[in-house]
Amino acid sequence: MAIRLNELIEGGVLYHQRKNSVSGQLFLRDVREPITLELTGNPEPDLEGRSFEFYMPESTVEPSDEDYEIARAMEPRQIGPVGEITAARKVRVVKAPVEEAGGDAPAPETWQYCLYLEWFGQNGRVVAELPGAHIRLLDVDMPAVDDAPDNEPADGDGDWSADEEEWSGAEAGWESGDDDPYDLFDTDLEAQIAASAEGEDEFFPERDEGAEIIENLERMDAQMESGDTMPMRDLLDEGTVLPPPDDMSEEEAAALLKTLLARFALFGIAFDMCEHTTARDAYRVLLEDVIDGDNVLPGMFGSGWVQHFGTHDTCPECQREADEDAVDEEDDPLGGTKDDPPF
Repeated sequence: MAIRLNELIEGGVLYHQRKNSVSGQLFLRDVREPITLELTGNPEPDLEGRSFEFYMPESTVEPSDEDYEIARAMEPRQIGPVGEITAARKVRVVKAPVEEAGGDAPAPETWQYCLYLEWFGQNGRVVAELPGAHIRLLDVDMPAVDDAPDNEPADGDGDWSADEEEWSGAEAGWESGDDDPYDLFDTDLEAQIAASAEGEDEFFPERDEGAEIIENLERMDAQMESGDTMPMRDLLDEGTVLPPPDDMSEEEAAALLKTLLARFALFGIAFDMCEHTTARDAYRVLLEDVIDGDNVLPGMFGSGWVQHFGTHDTCPECQREADEDAVDEEDDPLGGTKDDPPF
């Protein structure tokens, strides 16, 4: 069963600046602290390489007490694999019925573009269906016309345009990256959304984040000193068989990897993929270098602490970039090499 945040989300910002990684923040109604996303995977083709902010039109539907209970239970820092993230879905929306002399007419329906967000995190599967979301691209370089996404809207009501540097389907809610002719967006979207959560909040008392960090660090140190660790494989169901990477296609490896990362996310364990790796290579690293190591701290489960693993340490390209960065750090911070005068 999925956790649905449909009525709670006011807006947010998402970034896909690097392959295999989606990050961002989601702002919830009457909640001071946003949900931070640090997800492994990629969005659908219509949002590949995109960064965008969005906000939802004011809703007449108030979140229920159950909605707030769900939000209160959510980990504020969400990790895990991407499910489906797209702005190209269409959903059927029921409008308010029209009053007629003989009574109310049946409520009319219409199709509307929907921003759809899905991931598998510490709280399991999370979904947000956001029809009518107003979206503004934060990047201006559009794909060439030949690279238009396969799932672009049908019936001619939307079209990629490299010249206009925007999504020209008005129903989709895209706005130009440079223009805001209808003043839909505040200059600081985050401040605008956060302002709605100011004042007393009976549902979500303020957290002392600094105290929580110190408490978790002390807790982690105590477990490491006591040797209270376990292999990640023990978190899988008994009898789980993991096939060798060489026996799998890229598509099979991607599907199995997503399933494994969704399982590990329930325990606050993240597995990051660098931009240079494929799903099969990442699965190989997980299987051969990570999953059987005595490297998981079970005492941190449920604490909100995230334990990170990934492909970076075994990726030759990442290591080369790290070596180059180390060389650059030897240069004088004011420019030039350390042998040059700073003026």
